[in-house]
Amino acid sequence: MADVLAVPAGQVKRNCRIKVYPDGTVGEILACSLATFVPPGWEAVGTKQHVIGGRSGDAASTERARRRAQQRIRDLVLSNSDLDVFWTLTLAPGGPIGRTDYAAVNHKVQQWLADRVRRRGLRYVAVYEYHDRVESDGHRAIHVHGIANHSALRMVDSGRKYQDKLGHWHHIYNLPDWSLGITTAMYLYGDRYAATAYIAKYVRKSERPVGGRWYLHSHNLREPQYDYFDVDFAALPGHEVYVPAARCTYKYIPLSCLHQLTDGG
Repeated sequence: MADVLAVPAGQVKRNCRIKVYPDGTVGEILACSLATFVPPGWEAVGTKQHVIGGRSGDAASTERARRRAQQRIRDLVLSNSDLDVFWTLTLAPGGPIGRTDYAAVNHKVQQWLADRVRRRGLRYVAVYEYHDRVESDGHRAIHVHGIANHSALRMVDSGRKYQDKLGHWHHIYNLPDWSLGITTAMYLYGDRYAATAYIAKYVRKSERPVGGRWYLHSHNLREPQYDYFDVDFAALPGHEVYVPAARCTYKYIPLSCLHQLTDGG
């Protein structure tokens, strides 16, 4: 067995983390009043892992999980510029799959997605949502929204168009490979961050994650990278969030301050 190099945590941890997307765009600068960020390649040994947060299922922890899911969705979409089509899959009433049966719906959706990942190189991020109307069995039907790369989808013009707030018209397509119900698909337009927020908002449509998951995604997506620094926490501006369980404060630093960090200022 190879020897383990033991280094004090204080020599490894940093108090600032910069998120960088694959195109070089900086997505976030997050600092902490304590040195808490561990650069890749280091692993804690001889200590118990401590999970920060409340009890699973309470309102506060649910909200934290929801925010993390929304941020994760944004990170994945902004890290993969070829995700350029927004789509929705629904199930037809009276079809072979119960519209309110999560296990059955999820099985078919996962099967449909996995087949296209394997055969066509589909890359996607998706979110389940409940219909507003309650079905005859007392439950609400489930449908799924997603963002994917058009090159892996078979899209057919539906003959309909959508007019955005600026008066521009956009073609609406169907995905004929999905045979269990109605489909729509449309190319993303305008500001990409706004388009990303559009799908992330569906995480807020339910009090709890549908089927226990806030979102799903393919495993062939690129991820943001992180750079780590030590900064003067008090000297930098930003929005502060105190975390009682960790007894520290996090600060979201404006991106305009990036030069102060990278120049060593």
